[in-house]
Amino acid sequence: EVYTDKGNLWEQRKEEYLAYIEADLDRTFPEDARFDAMREQGMLKRVLVNVSSMSEKGYVQGMNEVAAAVLLHLPEAAAEPLLLKLLHAPKYSLLTVLSIDPQKL
Repeated sequence: EVYTDKGNLWEQRKEEYLAYIEADLDRTFPEDARFDAMREQGMLKRVLVNVSSMSEKGYVQGMNEVAAAVLLHLPEAAAEPLLLKLLHAPKYSLLTVLSIDPQKL
């Protein structure tokens, strides 16, 4: 189930998460021209902000690449619920994977 309490981590760290999202936009597959339109139209940013604001952990690095790959195949309105499911459903648990500190592996 998606964490939608407006007192969640997103509200507490909104400015920090927005800065991370902005920094990650230009780093999202910069060599692939298919992502230029996504960045220019703000599609990737909107999806990241919307999904992060509904996520129990807010924004985590790596979400940008997953979101961009999904947006290649689905319209924005369909991409958001899929990303939330991938992040939070115990079956997929992508949020857990993206939150692992690589130095602790």
